[in-house]
Amino acid sequence: MKFKRILPILLSSAACPILLASMNSCSGQKMIADIEIYHGVEYGGIYFKFPVNQFNKFFTFGDSLNIKFSNGIEYNDVPFYNGYYVRSGQMSVISYPGYDITLTKMNGPDIWDDSFNNAKATITLNKAGKYIDIQNALNFISSTNREDYDSDEQFANFRPMNIGKLKTNMFYRSSSPCNDKYNRMSTVNKLCQSNNIEFDINLSEDQELLDQLVVKEGFNEKAPWFKNIYDNSKYHCSNLGVDFNSDKCKTGIKNHLKSIMNSDANSFLVHCVEGKDRTGAFCMILESLAGATYEEIINDYFKTYENMYHVKKEEKPKTFELVIDIKLKDSFLCPFTGLKIDDDFSKVNYQEAAIKYLKDKMSFTDEEIQQLIAKITQ
Repeated sequence: MKFKRILPILLSSAACPILLASMNSCSGQKMIADIEIYHGVEYGGIYFKFPVNQFNKFFTFGDSLNIKFSNGIEYNDVPFYNGYYVRSGQMSVISYPGYDITLTKMNGPDIWDDSFNNAKATITLNKAGKYIDIQNALNFISSTNREDYDSDEQFANFRPMNIGKLKTNMFYRSSSPCNDKYNRMSTVNKLCQSNNIEFDINLSEDQELLDQLVVKEGFNEKAPWFKNIYDNSKYHCSNLGVDFNSDKCKTGIKNHLKSIMNSDANSFLVHCVEGKDRTGAFCMILESLAGATYEEIINDYFKTYENMYHVKKEEKPKTFELVIDIKLKDSFLCPFTGLKIDDDFSKVNYQEAAIKYLKDKMSFTDEEIQQLIAKITQ
């Protein structure tokens, strides 16, 4: 019997040769073998060339997986989630909407190196449901349909940042006005237009990628506000990446802050693609410089989860606690303040922490920091 090696073949019968990608049901062990891989240049990590819908039939969110590559590198007991639910430095396999299956290290250096060129992967089930409690608590699924949300603002994750002593309606945050990956671009443009926002802070695209987006068919009709911003160079773009401790991210944040200092605009939109993590980190710095309290910072961060996923902290306190601990404290606030995850973050003077962070991590001078604070506060 001959098999055509054209597409990955999934086998669950008693006769189970492992072809390009198949399940080893002879031993009773769930396994996908010989998966081709590639480097995720935009965000780093290792991406698997395997149909997401088929992968999700083999393994269930919350499972523990073992991954072995043909170059000899292995990662064992790796949780499989539908989002980024691990702490800094930990590995996870992610099936995130709009992307291929990914193996990545949270807030750590890119795990890809030249030894992975032409390598293949074998993924086996280590233990079913080992991490199901975290998966269930943080199981966030958003919709790309406007009809599933109460307002344009909720759908676009759009809101003014009137927190601390920030100037009223000087800063807004939202999903992307130029990247339509999640079908929110036209709604964001409408809201930016109606709020007379003058300058765009893009945390997710570099200039090359942005230039590719604006020439896509139908872009001008769906994104008229941004097209005007783009044509008049009223924007600053730099992809921060997803490792918030990296030099790339710190340099990007520094350059974005200086673009605000040097702009004559009175209102700014801050965004990445969804307006969630990178946007949350950048906005936290602005809010801190403006004297925001811990409660103000965490409530503004969690507002994104209320908007996108209809999750209310009063109804799901455990979810709220995990989001703040894993997504905000571990990723941003710990390196920002120097505290450990179990310390009391409510006692921090966030303006002092922000000033120290900009001086120590981004080489801002005292004069530049005071110029920035004067620019953004009332």
